[in-house]
Amino acid sequence: MKRKEPPTSEDGNEPRVQHTPKRQKLDDVERKPEAEVVDGVLTNPYTFVTGEKPATGKERTASETAQGKLVTKVVQNDGNPENIIYLLALKRIFCDMLPNMPRDYILRLVFCKKHRAVAVIRMEGDKETVVGGIHYRPFFDQGFTEIVFCAVSEDEQRKGYGAYIMAQLKIQAGKENIQHFLTYADDDAITYFKKQGFTTEIELDRSKWGGYIKDYVGATPMHCHVKPSEDYYGEYIAMPGIIKEQRKQLTARVRELSKSHLTYKGFEEFSTRGVHRIAIDKLQVLLDRGWNPTRYAALTSPETQKRIHMINSEFVAKFKADIDAWPFRVPVEPSSAPDYYEKVKDPIDISLIEKRLARGNYYITQEMLIADLRRMMTICKDYNGADSDYYAIASRLEKKYLEKWKPIAV
Repeated sequence: MKRKEPPTSEDGNEPRVQHTPKRQKLDDVERKPEAEVVDGVLTNPYTFVTGEKPATGKERTASETAQGKLVTKVVQNDGNPENIIYLLALKRIFCDMLPNMPRDYILRLVFCKKHRAVAVIRMEGDKETVVGGIHYRPFFDQGFTEIVFCAVSEDEQRKGYGAYIMAQLKIQAGKENIQHFLTYADDDAITYFKKQGFTTEIELDRSKWGGYIKDYVGATPMHCHVKPSEDYYGEYIAMPGIIKEQRKQLTARVRELSKSHLTYKGFEEFSTRGVHRIAIDKLQVLLDRGWNPTRYAALTSPETQKRIHMINSEFVAKFKADIDAWPFRVPVEPSSAPDYYEKVKDPIDISLIEKRLARGNYYITQEMLIADLRRMMTICKDYNGADSDYYAIASRLEKKYLEKWKPIAV
């Protein structure tokens, strides 16, 4: 991403970009592949050699906080010598972890008197060590806070401090009567902010923040709505347990529905008779499940497939010619919807359907074609939202072609 030189105004009200700390590999724990099936479920193929389940980041920070080993302090350049020491420690972390940001730029913002910081400090006897923090600027009259820098020192990575710091900032926002966070995030930071409840949809009216935060070329504006009534630290602490319980319930339900743990005896023909191929209508397991070889043979006959192909081709041609079909005729251009292919993992459009039709053996039923067209409409409506023109267009096409659709007898 191209970066422009930060401006040099003295009030600290400049555009800036948010970075995530560099990540380190977990090299200090030996692992070995060791998969096994327990109660029909494949366990994690990596087992910790120590035999001990490591604490999660949230469990670790909760324990350290309860023991008084981890504390947070809100600091700013107010002339207090203790606060100056904390700010110097944060400045060092920001400079180390945000190497693309000029040091004088970081220094100027960290010590700007309009800015504040939430510092996370580890207490070891009389020794205090700043392990990370968030630097921010509150705009009280506008009702929002701009997050400037967020970083954890390199030797404190993967310990849950990133989420912990954000939870502490949300608590502080409640004390400051702030309900909105805004930041500019570069590509490396977007995932982190999404995990902390940020979205790329700015709920706060632009009249509240426009002109206070300047646009930054190459970065993405992100927003988080902070609710004063929320117990963010309690939510932060409880989250591992909630996820664990959700996983437990989901696994139990999957076991009820899934038959993946069942095994079937192999075909003796392959192992004892030297057979390499078996006719599909001789597979008893399919016959037991209701598969009808006579109907399948009729469906896949050349005459029937030729008729189905003609019906499907005519339907697609009619659909494509509709005045409302213009958004679906070709793939979505990334330039017009930059996040489309991030959100839509299996895109489809009429040109792709036509290619599948041209293969001749893809849509062997009329229902398969209609399923693709319905999925195309669903993707459009989900991506664009109910208030968009595209949603209305998709709804009209569905009503006209798909809602009352019935297969033509062949």
